[in-house]
Amino acid sequence: MASTDWLSASEQTRHLPNWKLHLFMLVTSVSLGMMSMGFPPALLALACVLILPGALFHDRKQYVRRDAALTLPWAVLMVGLIPAVVIRVEAMRFRFQDARLIEIDQALGFNVPSIMAWFAAHTSIGQILRYAYWSLDLLLLAAVLIPALAGRRREAETLMIANLFAFLVSLPIFMLLPAIGPWAGFHFEGTEAQRRVEMEMIGLQTASICLPSFHTIWAIFGAWTLRFLKPIRIPLMLWAALIVISTVSTGWHYVIDTLAGVLLAGASIVCAETTWKAIQK
Repeated sequence: MASTDWLSASEQTRHLPNWKLHLFMLVTSVSLGMMSMGFPPALLALACVLILPGALFHDRKQYVRRDAALTLPWAVLMVGLIPAVVIRVEAMRFRFQDARLIEIDQALGFNVPSIMAWFAAHTSIGQILRYAYWSLDLLLLAAVLIPALAGRRREAETLMIANLFAFLVSLPIFMLLPAIGPWAGFHFEGTEAQRRVEMEMIGLQTASICLPSFHTIWAIFGAWTLRFLKPIRIPLMLWAALIVISTVSTGWHYVIDTLAGVLLAGASIVCAETTWKAIQK
């Protein structure tokens, strides 16, 4: 019996992409574009270029591979538009709420400087976690490209849906509970990168995402999306776990940011799977 990860034979020979999914993505992208006050021409051009892999698979009558590849232009649009929307939302923000997030952490029994001090004292572990934090881009890029180009339609499409759900739920939180990060809340020096981000956030030159931690969300999404790579499934889970821990150990996030990220990632995955099954009908 064929793996349930692959679609049925009738789906394999379907000539048209699922119009429900692409209509949903079109409406969402147009809405994001309106919220961010327009589509950058370079972003639209790149999205159009990334339609080509899907067109090539269609020409070869490989329709499931085509549908998986057609997630690439939508992924590019989301990557380009979401930060711009966050900056627009944060222009209406309240005061930074770092003090409130520290209070929540303390109520839960956590203290970020103490956690950082423990990992600093254990140099080898701390170094591994620093590398893990900055490795998220590689994991996320793999989660986008591998399913899209390997014909894993379900994984590619559910990743898009999960990201949109997580972002839409987080958007009002960004506005109501903006925060810089533990280095600002606890008034320690922070790294050069953290100080640069703080200045850019104050000047609304970059998207500030503190609560929930999207580093955590994307790490979980990456391991979940690539779970079909069975020989490396456990290493992927360990990689994602290290990234999650690193959000606190490196001082980029409060503990509540990371816990909220774990919960939202789980809810987004459930929502994505349910939505994907619904739009197949």
